[in-house]
Amino acid sequence: MAIEIIFWMGCSAIFYCYVGYGLLLYVVSLLRTESKSNLDELPPVTLVVPCYNEGLVLHQKIKNALSLAYPAGKLSVLLVADGSADDTLAIAAEYPSVQVIYEPERKGKTAALNRAMLQVKTPIVVFSDANCLLNAGCL
Repeated sequence: MAIEIIFWMGCSAIFYCYVGYGLLLYVVSLLRTESKSNLDELPPVTLVVPCYNEGLVLHQKIKNALSLAYPAGKLSVLLVADGSADDTLAIAAEYPSVQVIYEPERKGKTAALNRAMLQVKTPIVVFSDANCLLNAGCL
């Protein structure tokens, strides 16, 4: 009898891991409704994108960042570039709503992110690489 209980508990745990958790999240998402008033309560967010020679993907990344489903006045996009030898700065300059921090000397991604954090004034910061496109509702 005890072995049967252990067996069914194990089967239940496996079912929950592979199917049950997903079903639970789906049901919770159906029950939870977002209203327009909740959008006004969202905190300001800064999206920080480190860029080094990202000219091939930068147009697409900036358009993706600006199209995120987040109130426009509460989302700031900050590009941090250092030592880029391609047209990264020229592309970024085409988007006046995007803030750019540039340093001609290449110091690496960590140094660029540290410089960016000195400029950030929002309580929430999201980091994303230039070659990574985000889902519209991720924020």
